[in-house]
Amino acid sequence: MAEVRDGYKITELGEIPLEWDVVQQGDISVFYNGRAYKQTEFKNSGTPIIRIQNLTGIKEPVYSDLILEEQKYANPGDLLYAWSATFGPYIWNGPRSIFHYHIWRIEINEKILDKLFYYYRLDFVSRELQGKKNGFSFVHITKSLMESHKIALPPLKEQQKIAEILSSVDTQIEQTEQLIEKTKELKKGLMQQLLTKGIGHTEFKQSELGEIPVTWGVASFEELGVFFKGKGIAKKDLSELGEPCILYGQLYTTYKEVIKEIVYRTDIKVKNPVIGYANDLLIPSSGETAIDIATSAALMVDCVLIGGDINLFRPNQSIDSRFVSFQLNSTRKEDLAKLAQGSSVYHLYAPSLSGFKILIAPLEEQQKIASILSTVDAEIASYEQEKAKYEELKKGLMQQLLTGKIRVKVDA
Repeated sequence: MAEVRDGYKITELGEIPLEWDVVQQGDISVFYNGRAYKQTEFKNSGTPIIRIQNLTGIKEPVYSDLILEEQKYANPGDLLYAWSATFGPYIWNGPRSIFHYHIWRIEINEKILDKLFYYYRLDFVSRELQGKKNGFSFVHITKSLMESHKIALPPLKEQQKIAEILSSVDTQIEQTEQLIEKTKELKKGLMQQLLTKGIGHTEFKQSELGEIPVTWGVASFEELGVFFKGKGIAKKDLSELGEPCILYGQLYTTYKEVIKEIVYRTDIKVKNPVIGYANDLLIPSSGETAIDIATSAALMVDCVLIGGDINLFRPNQSIDSRFVSFQLNSTRKEDLAKLAQGSSVYHLYAPSLSGFKILIAPLEEQQKIASILSTVDAEIASYEQEKAKYEELKKGLMQQLLTGKIRVKVDA
């Protein structure tokens, strides 16, 4: 039997500090159900209705003119919990509202429980339950399960200190997210300017794609290079060793406008493989929606196996594929989407793409524009890496602090 550390005790939850208690969540908090709403009860004005999408990012509310009992209302600062499809706690920062059936409002006994600590504890509980084979693998969690779930509860002052530490990390995450969004907005503005007006031009002309610098032109893909179709690699063929490869789905999930490093490999032998080289342009030929399929990535790596459902475009010497890729993902994206064919699954085929026209700047200017935008991308990637580090730090702190494995100093 393992020796118990000084200052700790063994409980049904394992080893916890002596001053901590094991409690059921239903004994320290009350979970109030929301209400299901009919479509006919939605109005254009009145009391806002909080739905899960309002907690996860979509801000436009719907309204109701219903008058409900007080426990069905959420006020600013209230603790809410989404229990269907998207799980987890939220601090409500909106106006006084009523809330949907798939959300609980939680009241706590503030004499023994700190709200912000409990917010983090509920987040931790959600992760615990999701990790259990039979606990959270379905589409919703029951109120009785949450009420009966047992947690280790520290004294109030220690709760407050733990919440303060975790909140400081959250602040860093939020500030980094703001930097990411600001830099993305900067990139969006730069693409609109650089990919239509260029660098330092004062003279412009009209073209079939709008006003452009006099030294620029318009050309179709078939005038600028040739298309190949990827083949022969499926997701099941990926391995840790072998040749670098790209599958079409990765153009949506893994790569952005420029591919500088290959993430996946395969050890299968493809007959007559299609191999991509630096400065090739990759465009998916299958996707779920027309706007999704209207994307591309400039390959900056040699000797890469190209999987099926990818159009590989090999431009001539006068084209920087990064410049084209940035166009297709911004100023020309909606027009590219119009070429997509299909209903449940959309396709972009090389014959349709061949006649698609893009703007062409002198090669040196293409390279300068691509370099500027790539520098902004590198800054975004740096911020995203910083955010990921803070998220890992928070995850580790939650594991240690919320279980009592590491104690915090509390002022007497």
